[in-house]
Amino acid sequence: MVVAADVEATLRVDAAAAEHNRAMPAFVHGFICFIPLIISVGIVLFADRQIRFTQIVTAVVTGFGVFLPITVFQTLFTSFPFFAKNPENIYSLFFLSLFINGLLEEGIKAVFLFFLKPAKLSQKTFFLLSVVCGITAGCAEALIYLKYGLLQIPVRFMAIVLHGFCAGLSSFAFKTADSGKKTLLPLFLSVLVHGLYDFFCSLGGYYMIFAVVCVVFLCFQCASYSAKYFDKPQSFDVG
Repeated sequence: MVVAADVEATLRVDAAAAEHNRAMPAFVHGFICFIPLIISVGIVLFADRQIRFTQIVTAVVTGFGVFLPITVFQTLFTSFPFFAKNPENIYSLFFLSLFINGLLEEGIKAVFLFFLKPAKLSQKTFFLLSVVCGITAGCAEALIYLKYGLLQIPVRFMAIVLHGFCAGLSSFAFKTADSGKKTLLPLFLSVLVHGLYDFFCSLGGYYMIFAVVCVVFLCFQCASYSAKYFDKPQSFDVG
């Protein structure tokens, strides 16, 4: 999510692109922010014909709901000097990226996934709705960046994908393929990947290659868990 250091770092790295983005009408930016959500809803409805439109609405509302406490807690934490990101201190940047962007965001997001009522859903349905929830949160974040004129489309799109699949991966920590088989590994991976992604994005430059690797790894993990747990007997449980 957005913290002051992230905005300042992005302004330094991509000021020219920010100026170009500000020249575009605001409503165009707003529409661009939600294109990934529109596409994801279409894909989800096609991928699982049993999903009701009301469940999609619940996932979208939950995604917007996730954004509020995350923003409040991040603003609260970063108001203390210890939690303020310092791009010149790589160790501090690494720790705070894992804590603020990884643990805090994905932890809150995981709690909000309960609103999707996973006990009543198949793993496939819960995963798809979780992705919609995460993508919604990512689109809301993109709107905040828009306020600062920071809508670099490729970077924002990648961040939205990250949010969506982090939520999707975390959904596998709620349901297990066999009764009694528990693991919090999917949630741990979501926290780790999200934290590393923001760390590399904060460094910028050639480090963005590693940010792309994080997203690719995340997508691979979602595909791997999906192949393992979809269409199998499941029980609701949390790690």
